[in-house]
Amino acid sequence: MGELQQRQRSLPARELRVEGFGIADFIWFSWQSNENKDEGSGLGLHSAKCSEKRTLLAFELKMLDWRKALGQAYRYRYFADGAFVVLPPRAAEKAKQFLSTFKVLETGLWSFDRTDSVINEIYTPRTKKPLSESARARAMAAISHRLKAQLTP
Repeated sequence: MGELQQRQRSLPARELRVEGFGIADFIWFSWQSNENKDEGSGLGLHSAKCSEKRTLLAFELKMLDWRKALGQAYRYRYFADGAFVVLPPRAAEKAKQFLSTFKVLETGLWSFDRTDSVINEIYTPRTKKPLSESARARAMAAISHRLKAQLTP
C-alpha cells in the first residue's frame, strides 16, 4: 500500500473575474492535498480526493479611494475565504480611521509601500467560508479554466 504524503500548493493570479461579483485585482489560491505516492497526481479542483482544504484570498488594490475598494473587496467575500484592501501608506492611514468598518465587514486592510516593497498588515481577519456556495463554484470554475489555459501548449 502506498504512503500518503501531504502537499501544500499555491497559485497567485491577477484579475480574476467572477461573474456578478467583480474582478479581483489579485488572488492567492492555495490547496492542500493528501496524495498517494504510488498513484499519478493531477490538478483536480473539483475532486474531493485531490483537494482536502482550499483557500482563496482576493485583493483589491487602490491608490486613493479606500471606500470604493472596501465595497469591491466585500463583494469578494461571496466567493473568497478572505478579502483584503491594499493601499499605499498614506491612503491606508486615512482608511485606518474606519478600521471598525473593516472589522464589521470582515475585510482586511493592508498597506504596500512601493519604495521599499513592504506590506504592512493593519487588519487581517480570520479566513471563513465564502458567503455564497454558488459564487464560490463560479470562482473555482474560473480558476480551473485559467489553469487549463496555462497548462495547454
